[in-house]
Amino acid sequence: MRLLLILMLMPGLALAAPTEEDAAAIEGLASIGPEARQLGVRDAIRDALADNLGLQARVKEFDSATFRLKASWAPFLPYLMAGANFQPSKTESLEQISSIRFWQRNDSNQGSYNVGLGTNLFTGTNVTLNWAQGGFSTTSTLEAYDEADAALFEGQEPTEFETAWSNISLNINQSLLQGIDPQYQLRGVGKAKVALSSVELMRDQDVANVVANVLKYYWDLVALRRNVEIKRISKRLAEEQRGVTQARIAAGDLAPIEVFRIDETVATRSAELLEALRTAEEMEQSFKLLLGIGPSDERFRRALRPIEGITSALPARDRERSLQVALERNPNLVLQRHQLENGFIDQRAARHELLPDLDLTAALAVSGRGSDQVEALQDISETKFPDFRLGVEFVMPLPDLGAIHSMQAAKLDVERSQLMVDSAEQDVLAGVESAFRSIGSYDQQVQVAGVRTELASRNADAAEATYQAGRSTLRDVLEAQQALEEARQAEVAAQVQGLKARVDLEIVRGTLLDALGVEYH
Repeated sequence: MRLLLILMLMPGLALAAPTEEDAAAIEGLASIGPEARQLGVRDAIRDALADNLGLQARVKEFDSATFRLKASWAPFLPYLMAGANFQPSKTESLEQISSIRFWQRNDSNQGSYNVGLGTNLFTGTNVTLNWAQGGFSTTSTLEAYDEADAALFEGQEPTEFETAWSNISLNINQSLLQGIDPQYQLRGVGKAKVALSSVELMRDQDVANVVANVLKYYWDLVALRRNVEIKRISKRLAEEQRGVTQARIAAGDLAPIEVFRIDETVATRSAELLEALRTAEEMEQSFKLLLGIGPSDERFRRALRPIEGITSALPARDRERSLQVALERNPNLVLQRHQLENGFIDQRAARHELLPDLDLTAALAVSGRGSDQVEALQDISETKFPDFRLGVEFVMPLPDLGAIHSMQAAKLDVERSQLMVDSAEQDVLAGVESAFRSIGSYDQQVQVAGVRTELASRNADAAEATYQAGRSTLRDVLEAQQALEEARQAEVAAQVQGLKARVDLEIVRGTLLDALGVEYH
């Protein structure tokens, strides 16, 4: 009779909560308006990578490292040498023959030019080939010192003298001990290659971190928006329950004081809904900033609708294979190995510098002289004036403290770098194990949360039905509704955390970009 009276007072009231419709509303984010911008995961990744200033700076750093690698080859490229000089001069001297004194004035000039080609080899050999030509000319005049002797020098023509020379030479300088090792000579190239690889790796690591953040922000936004739907449903259920309570009070089945309890619940759930909305909107704002959508952008004030929900295209991974891949590709570990490689380059160079300097010099030249360049060139063709020189120079500090201490420092740097590599390997292995534990745990939590949500939904329906029939209390209904809300939130949270754990696994493996097919240039 009481149930019939309640139904007569509230003819539009259903006996059970529409759980299937509620699930669809939670999944579809029903409260987001149609004007919202639909956003998929790949679109979000594209937007985040497009205008990221940090990544653009990293690209500049990569380009700079590329040019430095090219520049490191410069010492081994051929080089051209050229020079020229011209020197005029005037001299005056007082000469005497017998009792006759006179002035001898010379007006001279000399000039030369040279061109050459040289190169440095990987064995520390310097080779130069030079060609030079020059000439000297002078005009000499005589003038009496005493007027009494002036007649002796009248009508005398100036004396002219010219000479020319040519020279071709080949010079070789070879280090016989320090500097003869090609690895020592190419250490700059090796370090530039390591630097380029490191910058490229850091660029890819930054891209992966941006992509990982986009994925996590995307799923967090979905979770918070779903939480808004859950809070909205919880508020609606409380409001519907208020109607049931008022009907039962009108039927004389409940004391009027019960309406205060339900009013308090409605107010509490309304406040929780407002807080959920605020939290979701703050997350959306942070997400927009990550996507490069600033306050001055018209899209900043437009809501986002994440259309893909809590899903991922990341593949399932095998633990043992993941351990192997992570040891090969983990960015932090690879960077530490690059540091170790740099240390080995410096150590080899320091060990080589312990050797004393022993340099061999050799030169072969052919010269020619004559009244003009034709005669000088003829002398060269006839090898009339050959010149050959061979020498050795030895230098050894006693003791060579600089080289000894540099070697000790380089050795310690290598040992430190090796310890850093070992530590990074342990971190990588622990990271893989931790990620797999998290994945396994959250997968189980998702299953448990699904069962819990289903049971809580049935319990809420049953509590509502029995309350309407007068066989349970308002407290039972409210507690059942609260349990359903918490179960739904726990299921969403477990789903998000499970996907984040998979992203963390890909990060520690160094394969997130490959797994998603993301490229950045």
